[in-house]
Amino acid sequence: MVAEVDHGREWLGVAPAIWQIVNLAQPYPWAVGPTSRKRLADLVPPDEFSAVFATDDSALINRHLRSTLAPRLAGRDRTLAAAVACWVVRSWGGIKGGPQQTIVDWSDALGRYGGAAVNDFIERHRDDRISSWSKLLAFADHANHAIYDARTAVALNCALAALQDSRRFHMPASQNRRVFAARRKFLQEPNFEARGYRDYLNLLTCFVVMRGAADLLSAEMTLFANAPNVAEAFVSPKS
Repeated sequence: MVAEVDHGREWLGVAPAIWQIVNLAQPYPWAVGPTSRKRLADLVPPDEFSAVFATDDSALINRHLRSTLAPRLAGRDRTLAAAVACWVVRSWGGIKGGPQQTIVDWSDALGRYGGAAVNDFIERHRDDRISSWSKLLAFADHANHAIYDARTAVALNCALAALQDSRRFHMPASQNRRVFAARRKFLQEPNFEARGYRDYLNLLTCFVVMRGAADLLSAEMTLFANAPNVAEAFVSPKS
């Protein structure tokens, strides 16, 4: 954590102002639908499955899922690891595009999710399908990795624009109407400093260090939940 903060020193000055913009206390139903639950039940023992959903707090379920699936993603049973990876991306994440074999290949490349394998993977893939593969990293190790997708990137870009900061995060495509509108507006900008996954982690770590968020997962969930409202305020600011 200390090393990440050192690398993210450039964000420390602006992080409190960004957090104030994106932290709107917007609730979000982190639901796992019946079809996804049924598929998950085939991957984990009944007692662990029951423990994950032994609460009505959907945010806590989100945490339980990651803690429960992390050892399986990085386990010795690579067939199970690949199956869990596919569940995370497709069933939980709702990403249907692209061949399933690609997810299996990612699982093979990441192996036990050791530092060298993860660093090499991030360097090789950069922004390509980042919304998908970042889910694997965030489930395998949510203490040090977070999901990077259209909502989280656009929320941060809206805050940066409001603060007249020229840095922008790469924005994957989005199906959310309000996030889509903000993304389209950003894509019309002629010049910007493009940032990616490492900068994203460093900024989220700053949120934790300044005690805005309890941990990376809390920061990630805050960005995701509040993104549509942040985007709407950016596209159609109130006079």
